[in-house]
This record gives sequence, structure tokens and C-alpha cells, in this order.
Amino acid sequence: MLKKKHALPDCWPKSIKSVLIHVITMARIASLYTRSRCIKNGNDAVTIQLQRAQEEIGLLKEELSIKDSRMKRISGGRRPHYTPTERLAILELKAARGWSNIQTAEAFLICPDTIDYWSKMLDDVRPKTLLRTTQPINKLPDFIKYIVARLKVLAPVMGKVKIAQALTKAGLLLSASTVGRILKDNITPPEEPDSCPAKVSRRTHARYPNHIWNIDLTVVPTSGGFWVSWPPFIVPQVWPFCWWLACILDQYSRCIIGFAVFKKQPTALQLRDFLKRAVHKGHFKPRHIITDKGVQFKSRTFRKWCGRKGILSRYGAVGKHGSIAPIERFFRTLKTEWLRKTIVPLDIDNMRKHLKKYIRWYNCYRPHQGLNGDAPAEMYEPGLSKICNKTFEPSQKVQLIVTFFESDRKLPIICLRKAA
Repeated sequence: MLKKKHALPDCWPKSIKSVLIHVITMARIASLYTRSRCIKNGNDAVTIQLQRAQEEIGLLKEELSIKDSRMKRISGGRRPHYTPTERLAILELKAARGWSNIQTAEAFLICPDTIDYWSKMLDDVRPKTLLRTTQPINKLPDFIKYIVARLKVLAPVMGKVKIAQALTKAGLLLSASTVGRILKDNITPPEEPDSCPAKVSRRTHARYPNHIWNIDLTVVPTSGGFWVSWPPFIVPQVWPFCWWLACILDQYSRCIIGFAVFKKQPTALQLRDFLKRAVHKGHFKPRHIITDKGVQFKSRTFRKWCGRKGILSRYGAVGKHGSIAPIERFFRTLKTEWLRKTIVPLDIDNMRKHLKKYIRWYNCYRPHQGLNGDAPAEMYEPGLSKICNKTFEPSQKVQLIVTFFESDRKLPIICLRKAA
């Protein structure tokens, strides 16, 4: 641990970045001296490890040359800038490598004067400085943990004893056991957040049925796919090659409120009429509607109608929990569980009949993992009795009853009953 007689001055936090560079430089010199001693004494084990390291270095150099050649094709003014933490990491690597400003600039494709200017700004304590550590360091224990973690990254061959010795030369009297405990805890500097963090959008949680509806479109191929063997390697996404399916899902219960089938991509007016029919059929309207940023949902016709009805229309983030992910998951279930196991009809009336049958089974009889095994209809209408509303003791004998919805073997209804 740190001894009191070697306590740092009160102004030590102002020189943290300079101290980091000096300590890393001392660690590089100590490591170089150790390797020279091993080679001088003819240590074969070290020689073998060096040969393996040289092979890996050759491969990494080739990999970096490929990436650098790609970056060089971009003009200097259009290249992305390094963040403040990346600039400090570059100076740390410069100290670990023993590079000059020119060597560092060539490695990172920047100007040598820029490296020189960064070095002069090491002791800058302004809030918006060019150099910054990944986390604020105002206490000595945080600084010790940070420098130990950085030394292990920049000099991985150094063990806890060598790191303790290097820090002792820098004025921090640490024991090897303390360094080992820090390394065992695997404390590394956290990743720097984006310099321009995205604005966190307000999330709306469904609290009751018909609070939030999700509306989305998907394409259902009639022949198993769109790829063909001639340019442009795809057939038009219209009938008879596919159907366009629109669905409305209640986010609270995962229940499908309605669906519509189109021969080609529907317009905003068609989707508005589809939503209007769903509202009039159920005699209720949602408080919110969440969609993606499709051209139909961004249309003024669609949004103006929602405004007249007092429905708040919002855009969701694709793949985010609590956004439009539930209806995307339903489309995946529809295609994997049913459509891939049947022949998609070419007749629109027959297609609607097949979809209606599947959605009735999905709402009433399919257990949903996100609803703790309940069917969507049981959450949408709490008064409905559950599929299997009985619980059984482990010692009881039960009988598995499997039936099929409307005699379709792809739509099973599974229930347990007490055995006679």
C-alpha cells in the first residue's frame, strides 16, 4: 500500500495524464532491460516465445497495412476525428513504443504537429480538453487501479511484481499482492460513450388492452422465395409472386386485432381504411399507434386521420424491446410455424381464409412465452377461461390430450386432464 512519507502533493490530480505517460515509459524501459538480460543469459524458453511473438506480429502488421491503405484513400479533412480518450491512448501507446512524433503520426495517419500539440496539452485541466481519461480520476485509489490496468494492456508480459516495481520507481510504493488483487478483479477502464450520444426517446408502456397498437407490413412469398437465376436476381414483390400482409397487434396482450391482404404494396389510404375498419369493428380505439418509418405511415393522409380520431401516432425503433418488436416477432412466428409448412394460396379469398384460421388459433390456443404461458385472448379478455386452468400435484396421474384446430394438424391444441 502507499506509504505516508511518499504521499503525493495536493495538486497531483492536475498532472495525472503526464504521470501516465511517464510511468508507461518507465515500464517499457524496465521490460526492455529484462528481455536483454534473458537473451544475454541464453534462455531458450524466452527465445521460443519471442519467435512465436514475431510470427504474430508479422500477421498483425499485414492486417493493419490493409486497413491503413483503405483509410489513406480518404482525404485527411474527411477522416473521422479521434475522441479525447483515443488521443490520450495514442500518447500512451507512443510512450510504450518509444516512438517519435513522426512515427506516431505515420502509424495513425495524422500530422506530426498534431502529436506535438497533444503532448503539450497533457496538463490541461479545462473541462473540454483535447485529452481525457475514460473516467474521472480524482482519488488516488482510482488512479492506482487505472494505471495498473493500462500497464497490463500496454505491457502484457509484465507480471504483478514487475508492475509493482515500475510503480515504485514512479513514487507509488505498492506491494505485488495489491497489484495482483487489482488484476484479479479485472478492473479495466470502461469504454468511452459516444461523443454525441443519441437522444433517449420517451418509451410508452402498454398498461391495459387497446392502450398501444402496433401496425406493420410484411411480404409473404407464394413460391418460397424471390430469387431467380437472371438479372437483377429478384422478381417483383407483387402478386402472383407474393402477398403483402398488414396486421394490427395489441401490445399489452399480443392479440392480433385485425389483418388485411394486398396484391401489392398498400398505399397510405388503404392502410388508413384498414385501421378504420378495425376501430369500427371493435367499437374502440387505441391511445397510441406505434409503426416503423414506412412511407405509408409517414404519409400526411394516415397521420391526419389518426389526429382527428385522437390517436397518437409514433415511430418505433426496429428490434428494440417495447417498440415494434412484438409484431415483428409475430410475423416470424407466422412464417416459421405455419406458412413454411403449407402451400401459400394464389387466390386472395383462400389466402384470407387460411390467415383467419391461423390467427384465431394464435389468439385463443397458442401459449405465449411473454405472457407466462397464457394465450393472447386470455390477456385481452380476462373473463375468458384459461386453456388449462387446473394445476396438478407431482404425484397425480395426468392425461395428455392433443386435438387440432379445425382438423388442421399444423394447429395443435394441447391440454392436460386428470387420469381416471
